[in-house]
Amino acid sequence: MRDRFLKQSELKQNHQCSVLGLLRELSQCVVAREKPIMFAKDAEIDVPLVVKKLSEIVAARGKKRTDRRQQIELLHELQAVADAHNLGPAVAVKIKFAIISSIYDYNPKVSDAMKPEFWSKLLVGIEATINLLLTTPDLTVGEHIIEDTEVFDKPPYRVRGCVLTTVERLDEEFTKLLKECDPHSNEYVDRLV
Repeated sequence: MRDRFLKQSELKQNHQCSVLGLLRELSQCVVAREKPIMFAKDAEIDVPLVVKKLSEIVAARGKKRTDRRQQIELLHELQAVADAHNLGPAVAVKIKFAIISSIYDYNPKVSDAMKPEFWSKLLVGIEATINLLLTTPDLTVGEHIIEDTEVFDKPPYRVRGCVLTTVERLDEEFTKLLKECDPHSNEYVDRLV
């Protein structure tokens, strides 16, 4: 009986050692999340290529199994590529509108308030878009512009979008944020500031 008990305890120890060893190995392994490749290495980055990539990213919006966070990251990366290659203010505005829309879509429930950090990101994005529009007088933005008639490569630039709608939605989200917290709390005062 004693021998049997010793064998069982020895087997348990060996099993525990192997499990602990496996856990140590797994904890030492760092799995790097690879970014999807935006463009081929030898691709010449120009306005039509970036606009095509933008339309591919935006086309995935709202589909099942679309990672909203990854979509926002892809749009920011596309913005960085467009800025690095000086593709012009029209492309920058088009991508900024897509980023703003994606951040609005990040909250799955329309009736719930978005997180304050996302609201802050929206405020920064909308402010940057408005500043870009104010500094580029030959850039026209409007809902009446059909996507087929957009002009990105030469002035006068034409981009489909509506600044008023984005600002109104930002205001609605701010109201939801304020309604979410106690009006007598410090959090309420912090959100007002």
